Amino acid sequence: MRKAFILLVSISACISHAQQRLLDNEELVKAGAPLSAVASMQGHPLYPYLQYRAYRDNLATTPSSVISTFLRAHPTAPFSGWLAERAFPHWLSSRQYQTIIETYDPRFADESIECEYRLAQLASGNQQAAFNGINDLWQKASSIEAACDPLFAAAVRSGKLTSADIRNRFILTMREGNYGVARHISTMLPSDGILAANIWLSIVSGNAPYQQAMTITDPFWQQSALVNALSRQAFKDTNRVASMAFELNKPGIADPDLEAQLYNRLTRALASNNDPRATQTWARIPADMQEDNTAYDMVAYFLRRGDWQSIVATFAQGLASKDNNPEINYWVGKAYEKLGNQRNSQTYYQKAANKRDFFGFLAAEKLGQSYAFNDHSITRDIGIEQALLSEPEAYRMRIFQNMGMESRAINEWKSLIKNKTNAQIRQAALLADKYGWHIHAISTLAKEKDWDALNVRFPTDYEARVRALATKHALSPATIYAIIRKESIFQPTIKSPAGALGLMQVMPATARDTARRYNIPYGGTSQLTNVDTNLTIGSQYLADRLREFGHLGYAAAAYNAGPHRARKWLAEYPNLPLDEWIAQIPFNETRDYVKRVLEYEKVYQYRLGLNYTPYSSATVRAW
Repeated sequence: MRKAFILLVSISACISHAQQRLLDNEELVKAGAPLSAVASMQGHPLYPYLQYRAYRDNLATTPSSVISTFLRAHPTAPFSGWLAERAFPHWLSSRQYQTIIETYDPRFADESIECEYRLAQLASGNQQAAFNGINDLWQKASSIEAACDPLFAAAVRSGKLTSADIRNRFILTMREGNYGVARHISTMLPSDGILAANIWLSIVSGNAPYQQAMTITDPFWQQSALVNALSRQAFKDTNRVASMAFELNKPGIADPDLEAQLYNRLTRALASNNDPRATQTWARIPADMQEDNTAYDMVAYFLRRGDWQSIVATFAQGLASKDNNPEINYWVGKAYEKLGNQRNSQTYYQKAANKRDFFGFLAAEKLGQSYAFNDHSITRDIGIEQALLSEPEAYRMRIFQNMGMESRAINEWKSLIKNKTNAQIRQAALLADKYGWHIHAISTLAKEKDWDALNVRFPTDYEARVRALATKHALSPATIYAIIRKESIFQPTIKSPAGALGLMQVMPATARDTARRYNIPYGGTSQLTNVDTNLTIGSQYLADRLREFGHLGYAAAAYNAGPHRARKWLAEYPNLPLDEWIAQIPFNETRDYVKRVLEYEKVYQYRLGLNYTPYSSATVRAW
């Protein structure tokens, strides 16, 4: 314990001095000073940044062996990738193929660096090394780097990439909406494929009607383009799309992902219009490719019809039988309950109640059980923590975070956790949480599918202020925390595309009106990234919505979608219990938001040691 404390203190004491030294020396190197001018930093964890800058700016005059040695010494560091992005093209153009081959490391390589490495192998006569696993590189969906064009052209000439490979990649990028990459790929197709691809691209760009897909003569291309085009129009031209979709020969749709895309979207469009054909399109979705929101829209459709039997018929032997979706299990349990089958009802409620989820908590209440929080919080392992803190990436990460150089800090964080064990990653997440870097701690655990470390995934920062505001407004602090967790994941300076700011994502107009109404000191939009101001105004607005709507479920809908929409939805379904009302929220984002906030409130009651408040109340039926 004492060694770890001393290590943390010594790191903190050195940070401010190191910050200034780095900034001063970086300016010197940027101005053209040689590394000898900043030699006093040699051996310091920040010195490689100065080397990187000097080598990057002086590629032509720095010996290749010096840069190669540097890259091989720091294979996981972010600056190695940045430098290799400059060095590899330079070496390739100057025919230093062996330098590339000896220096290459997949730990710092992105797609362009990998392609340049493969081109160096090809130029050296190592065709097997150049083309080994080329299809995996080709199928990467994010982009196609210009550096890869000559490699892929060579692979096509050698037969390592076939017309089918190119076609399948084109379809993948079209399905994902990556049209710029798709347009680039289309130029590599055979002539008949180029014509079909251009028609397809014209349709998605709005320059041709979706019916234009029928002019494509090749059946495979015609159907692929038509299915994708129909899926894009499912909500705009639902009846015509449905008619054309039903004419498609299901076994003939070559790409199951395109098929799933079409029938998921069309099912949701039909269900929202109360069209009974929704059950037919649901049946056409390929097995195990039903999207959650499609299932939830089908539940809402059956609920509007009072058709409990169809909920059982549609889900009991499908999604619910897999025991992985508490919401679907809940609805099947309730359907059986409505149909008088208590035994099956209890079975499905129990499946739901085993999960940490709003519907799992509802099911637990119905069964008279405790909530299943499934908490596997991370406990501190001093040995692993010390080992992580001793790595230069950890030191540099903290310095850059303190300097406000967020992108550098994030890159160092990614380097720190690269190739680590699950135990090391959990300890790294605990460290990030300790430093208040919650978004990265939580997202790192999410990538590891580590959902149950509740002490990290549900922080309790600003607790004294949150509790004081909760007392002032007669709220539970868990309610305020639930909004913070869902809105910003504890990022004080975050700004949404709509312009909402800070911890509780307060809109400037809302802040202005709320501050004026309650005489809250407020100096303008920039003040919303101040934690205290944001919490003060946000908690007041939340309290107003709770007073107006009487339950967090309705208030959360108003917080997310606006009070006018929440009022409209309540007027449309005035007598529904809470569970069924949430199911009828027509916006997927708001529907999910409400469910998550109601779940998070319970988690924070657990985290803060508060009494649990049931979802049902004197004025609101939960089910």
